[in-house]
Amino acid sequence: MWAPTAKSVTLRRYPTSSAPEAGSHPMAFEPVTGAWSVSGEPSWDRQYYLFDVEVYVPSLDKVVHSLVTDPYSASLSTDTRTPATRPASSSTWPTRT
Repeated sequence: MWAPTAKSVTLRRYPTSSAPEAGSHPMAFEPVTGAWSVSGEPSWDRQYYLFDVEVYVPSLDKVVHSLVTDPYSASLSTDTRTPATRPASSSTWPTRT
């Protein structure tokens, strides 16, 4: 995920679009590119996810957390949780080990 001004980014996983969170995973920042990444497990494939982005908002003069979807996802669920369907050209997908 590209978020060069974020203080932190966490990947939040959900097994289905209506299930409670199955795990949260802090992402690593690459200052040269401004991108955040995380290594995951094959079992994460096809799970739903959101990014929890911690960022300073000048108009509020404070740091806030925002849950956001992946703009490169192939589709969204009806409650806007993003299915983990990786677009072939996306270089922003969390890396799997």
